[in-house]
Amino acid sequence: MNCEMFFDENGIQAQFGKAGALRLVCGKSRIETSRGNCVAGGLEQPELSLQYHQRRLSGDAVEFWNTLQNGSGRTLQIRKITMFDGLLEASSAAWNVFHGELFKREAYFGGYSLFTGDTLQPLKKTEGRFGLSEDLVFPGIFFTHPDHGTVLMSVLSQDRCKPVWELKQRAGQIGFQASESWLGIPSIPLPDGNTFSSERWLLLHTKGDIHEAMAEYHKLLGRRMEFAGKNSILREAILWGSWNYNIRPRGHCDIDHDYIVSNAAALHKLTGDKPAFIMIDDGYQRNCSSARTTSFHGLDNFYPRPDAGFDPQLFPQGMRALAADIRKAGVRPAIWSSSIIRTDTELARQHPDWLLKLSDKKQFIKPTAWLDYSLPEVREHTRLCWQTIFRDWDYDGLKLDFWTEMFEVPDIQFQNRTHTAIELRNQFLSDVAEFVPESGYLLTCCNTNAGNPFVGRWSHGARTSIDIGNGTWSEVMRSAQWQTVASLFYQGDAHLCDADSFGWAKNISRQENETWATLALIGGSICEIGGDLTSLSPEAEQLLRTGTALFAPRLKGWNSMFPGLGNLPAGHWRMESEKGDLEAWINWQSFPKALTLKKPVRNLWSGETISGNYLLPAHASLLVCHAPKGK
Repeated sequence: MNCEMFFDENGIQAQFGKAGALRLVCGKSRIETSRGNCVAGGLEQPELSLQYHQRRLSGDAVEFWNTLQNGSGRTLQIRKITMFDGLLEASSAAWNVFHGELFKREAYFGGYSLFTGDTLQPLKKTEGRFGLSEDLVFPGIFFTHPDHGTVLMSVLSQDRCKPVWELKQRAGQIGFQASESWLGIPSIPLPDGNTFSSERWLLLHTKGDIHEAMAEYHKLLGRRMEFAGKNSILREAILWGSWNYNIRPRGHCDIDHDYIVSNAAALHKLTGDKPAFIMIDDGYQRNCSSARTTSFHGLDNFYPRPDAGFDPQLFPQGMRALAADIRKAGVRPAIWSSSIIRTDTELARQHPDWLLKLSDKKQFIKPTAWLDYSLPEVREHTRLCWQTIFRDWDYDGLKLDFWTEMFEVPDIQFQNRTHTAIELRNQFLSDVAEFVPESGYLLTCCNTNAGNPFVGRWSHGARTSIDIGNGTWSEVMRSAQWQTVASLFYQGDAHLCDADSFGWAKNISRQENETWATLALIGGSICEIGGDLTSLSPEAEQLLRTGTALFAPRLKGWNSMFPGLGNLPAGHWRMESEKGDLEAWINWQSFPKALTLKKPVRNLWSGETISGNYLLPAHASLLVCHAPKGK
């Protein structure tokens, strides 16, 4: 067995690989409560019983968790949960550690996106606390070695808390702590007679790299939960979004009835028999006819009259009539919305008590705010908004934006202190999903999902890179860096990965447009396009026709982020799909890149056959297709 875990007189012990190449030693597990500390394996307190559990899932995987039974006669307050507090011993200095926050961290009160270093770091030189980033970070930490494989510590559930890890270098030893964290309430109440269970934790060892560990993790997770994306229409459909590549006078939110309907007809002509959606983005809401940037109208847009949540100057026939006209054009309607509100609206003025509060007198950046989902009145209003979109207006898809701040910002304070932010997040997403039609979809975005799979119980897919916007080369590079890391955490038959749309940006070259389209197709599992389809140049139409024709349900993916530090964006990608296996080489540099091709390949963008030694031009891509395995 390559993964062993046991409990002895010295505490929790675990070892991985041959001869215990990586070991957890002398670990303690405890829960701190309002009646004192409970330690697994220690002296039990009267009327409180803490039990440590573990279960072998395979020769390479062990599940472990704690339960605490309250028989004290009164409600107990849980204040801290520690799953392991001990030492991490590595046999070699070649062990590296990887966590999503080693690349990027999101902090609302810290400048939003913070680039924190690199992707891999030497284990014996790494310190810090990982797991609290506000971008739905992947709930796992990796330890990897070129000879001894990869160890993943993660969780198989996220019902109440998020996992957090801390590494400390002290006197030649590595202190290691794994704990559970929650937001929104100071402590977790445990009524008398009830039993509390921690999240289900996982230790997994593979002989291969991080990609292999992720594949094995998803197999285990797939046995526990049903992913909404597994059979989603998004695995086949082409989405057109009105935001990106919109060069109309008022910018990205400059849309109206005629613009949307004409693009619906053009989308149907472009995609033929493929399922396709017109996704109306920000810009349809009340008072948007004068907006030049994002309007920040979300849940307030549907108050006090949900049916009047649109600008009649832009959409004089209303949103239900627009949905009908989109269907007449041969495609299906979808729409953008958000849980954000503006503080200068009627909703905020009439219900200031609904606003989400922050600690230490902090405030969200004006004029924006969010609502407190612990309040029944807020949940009732929010559900009414989803009912309006899906049932009253008759839309089939929802792009849900600016929603994570309600549950991920550490300073949030719920007025009802019975449920953690994770519990309310799950309730919120479940409420949205209840209204999504069977053949429709829920797509989540900002903050972009950095790999949390548990959102995929309700969300079919998630945006994983920043807005491509106008498609400038700097925007392409930034999105490509984000996508290189984020794509690692997604599998094609689980939570789906949206790199954002590709289209034709007039400010960059043909090859540069092809490069971003290559990455968006091969690095994601959703196909989204943008720009005015009614006025495409021949080059632009060819790009979109080629790209949308290549799109097929994605299976496994790989990129060259590992091995090697600093390899961002990745220059070599592979993706298995039901139509064929795509492979791409991308040159992100401003000078040619030498390639050696073992056999002739056909560039899918140009139709050119290339073999042997080849110089890939600056900012260019080579995209090829291989026959599916077994054919």
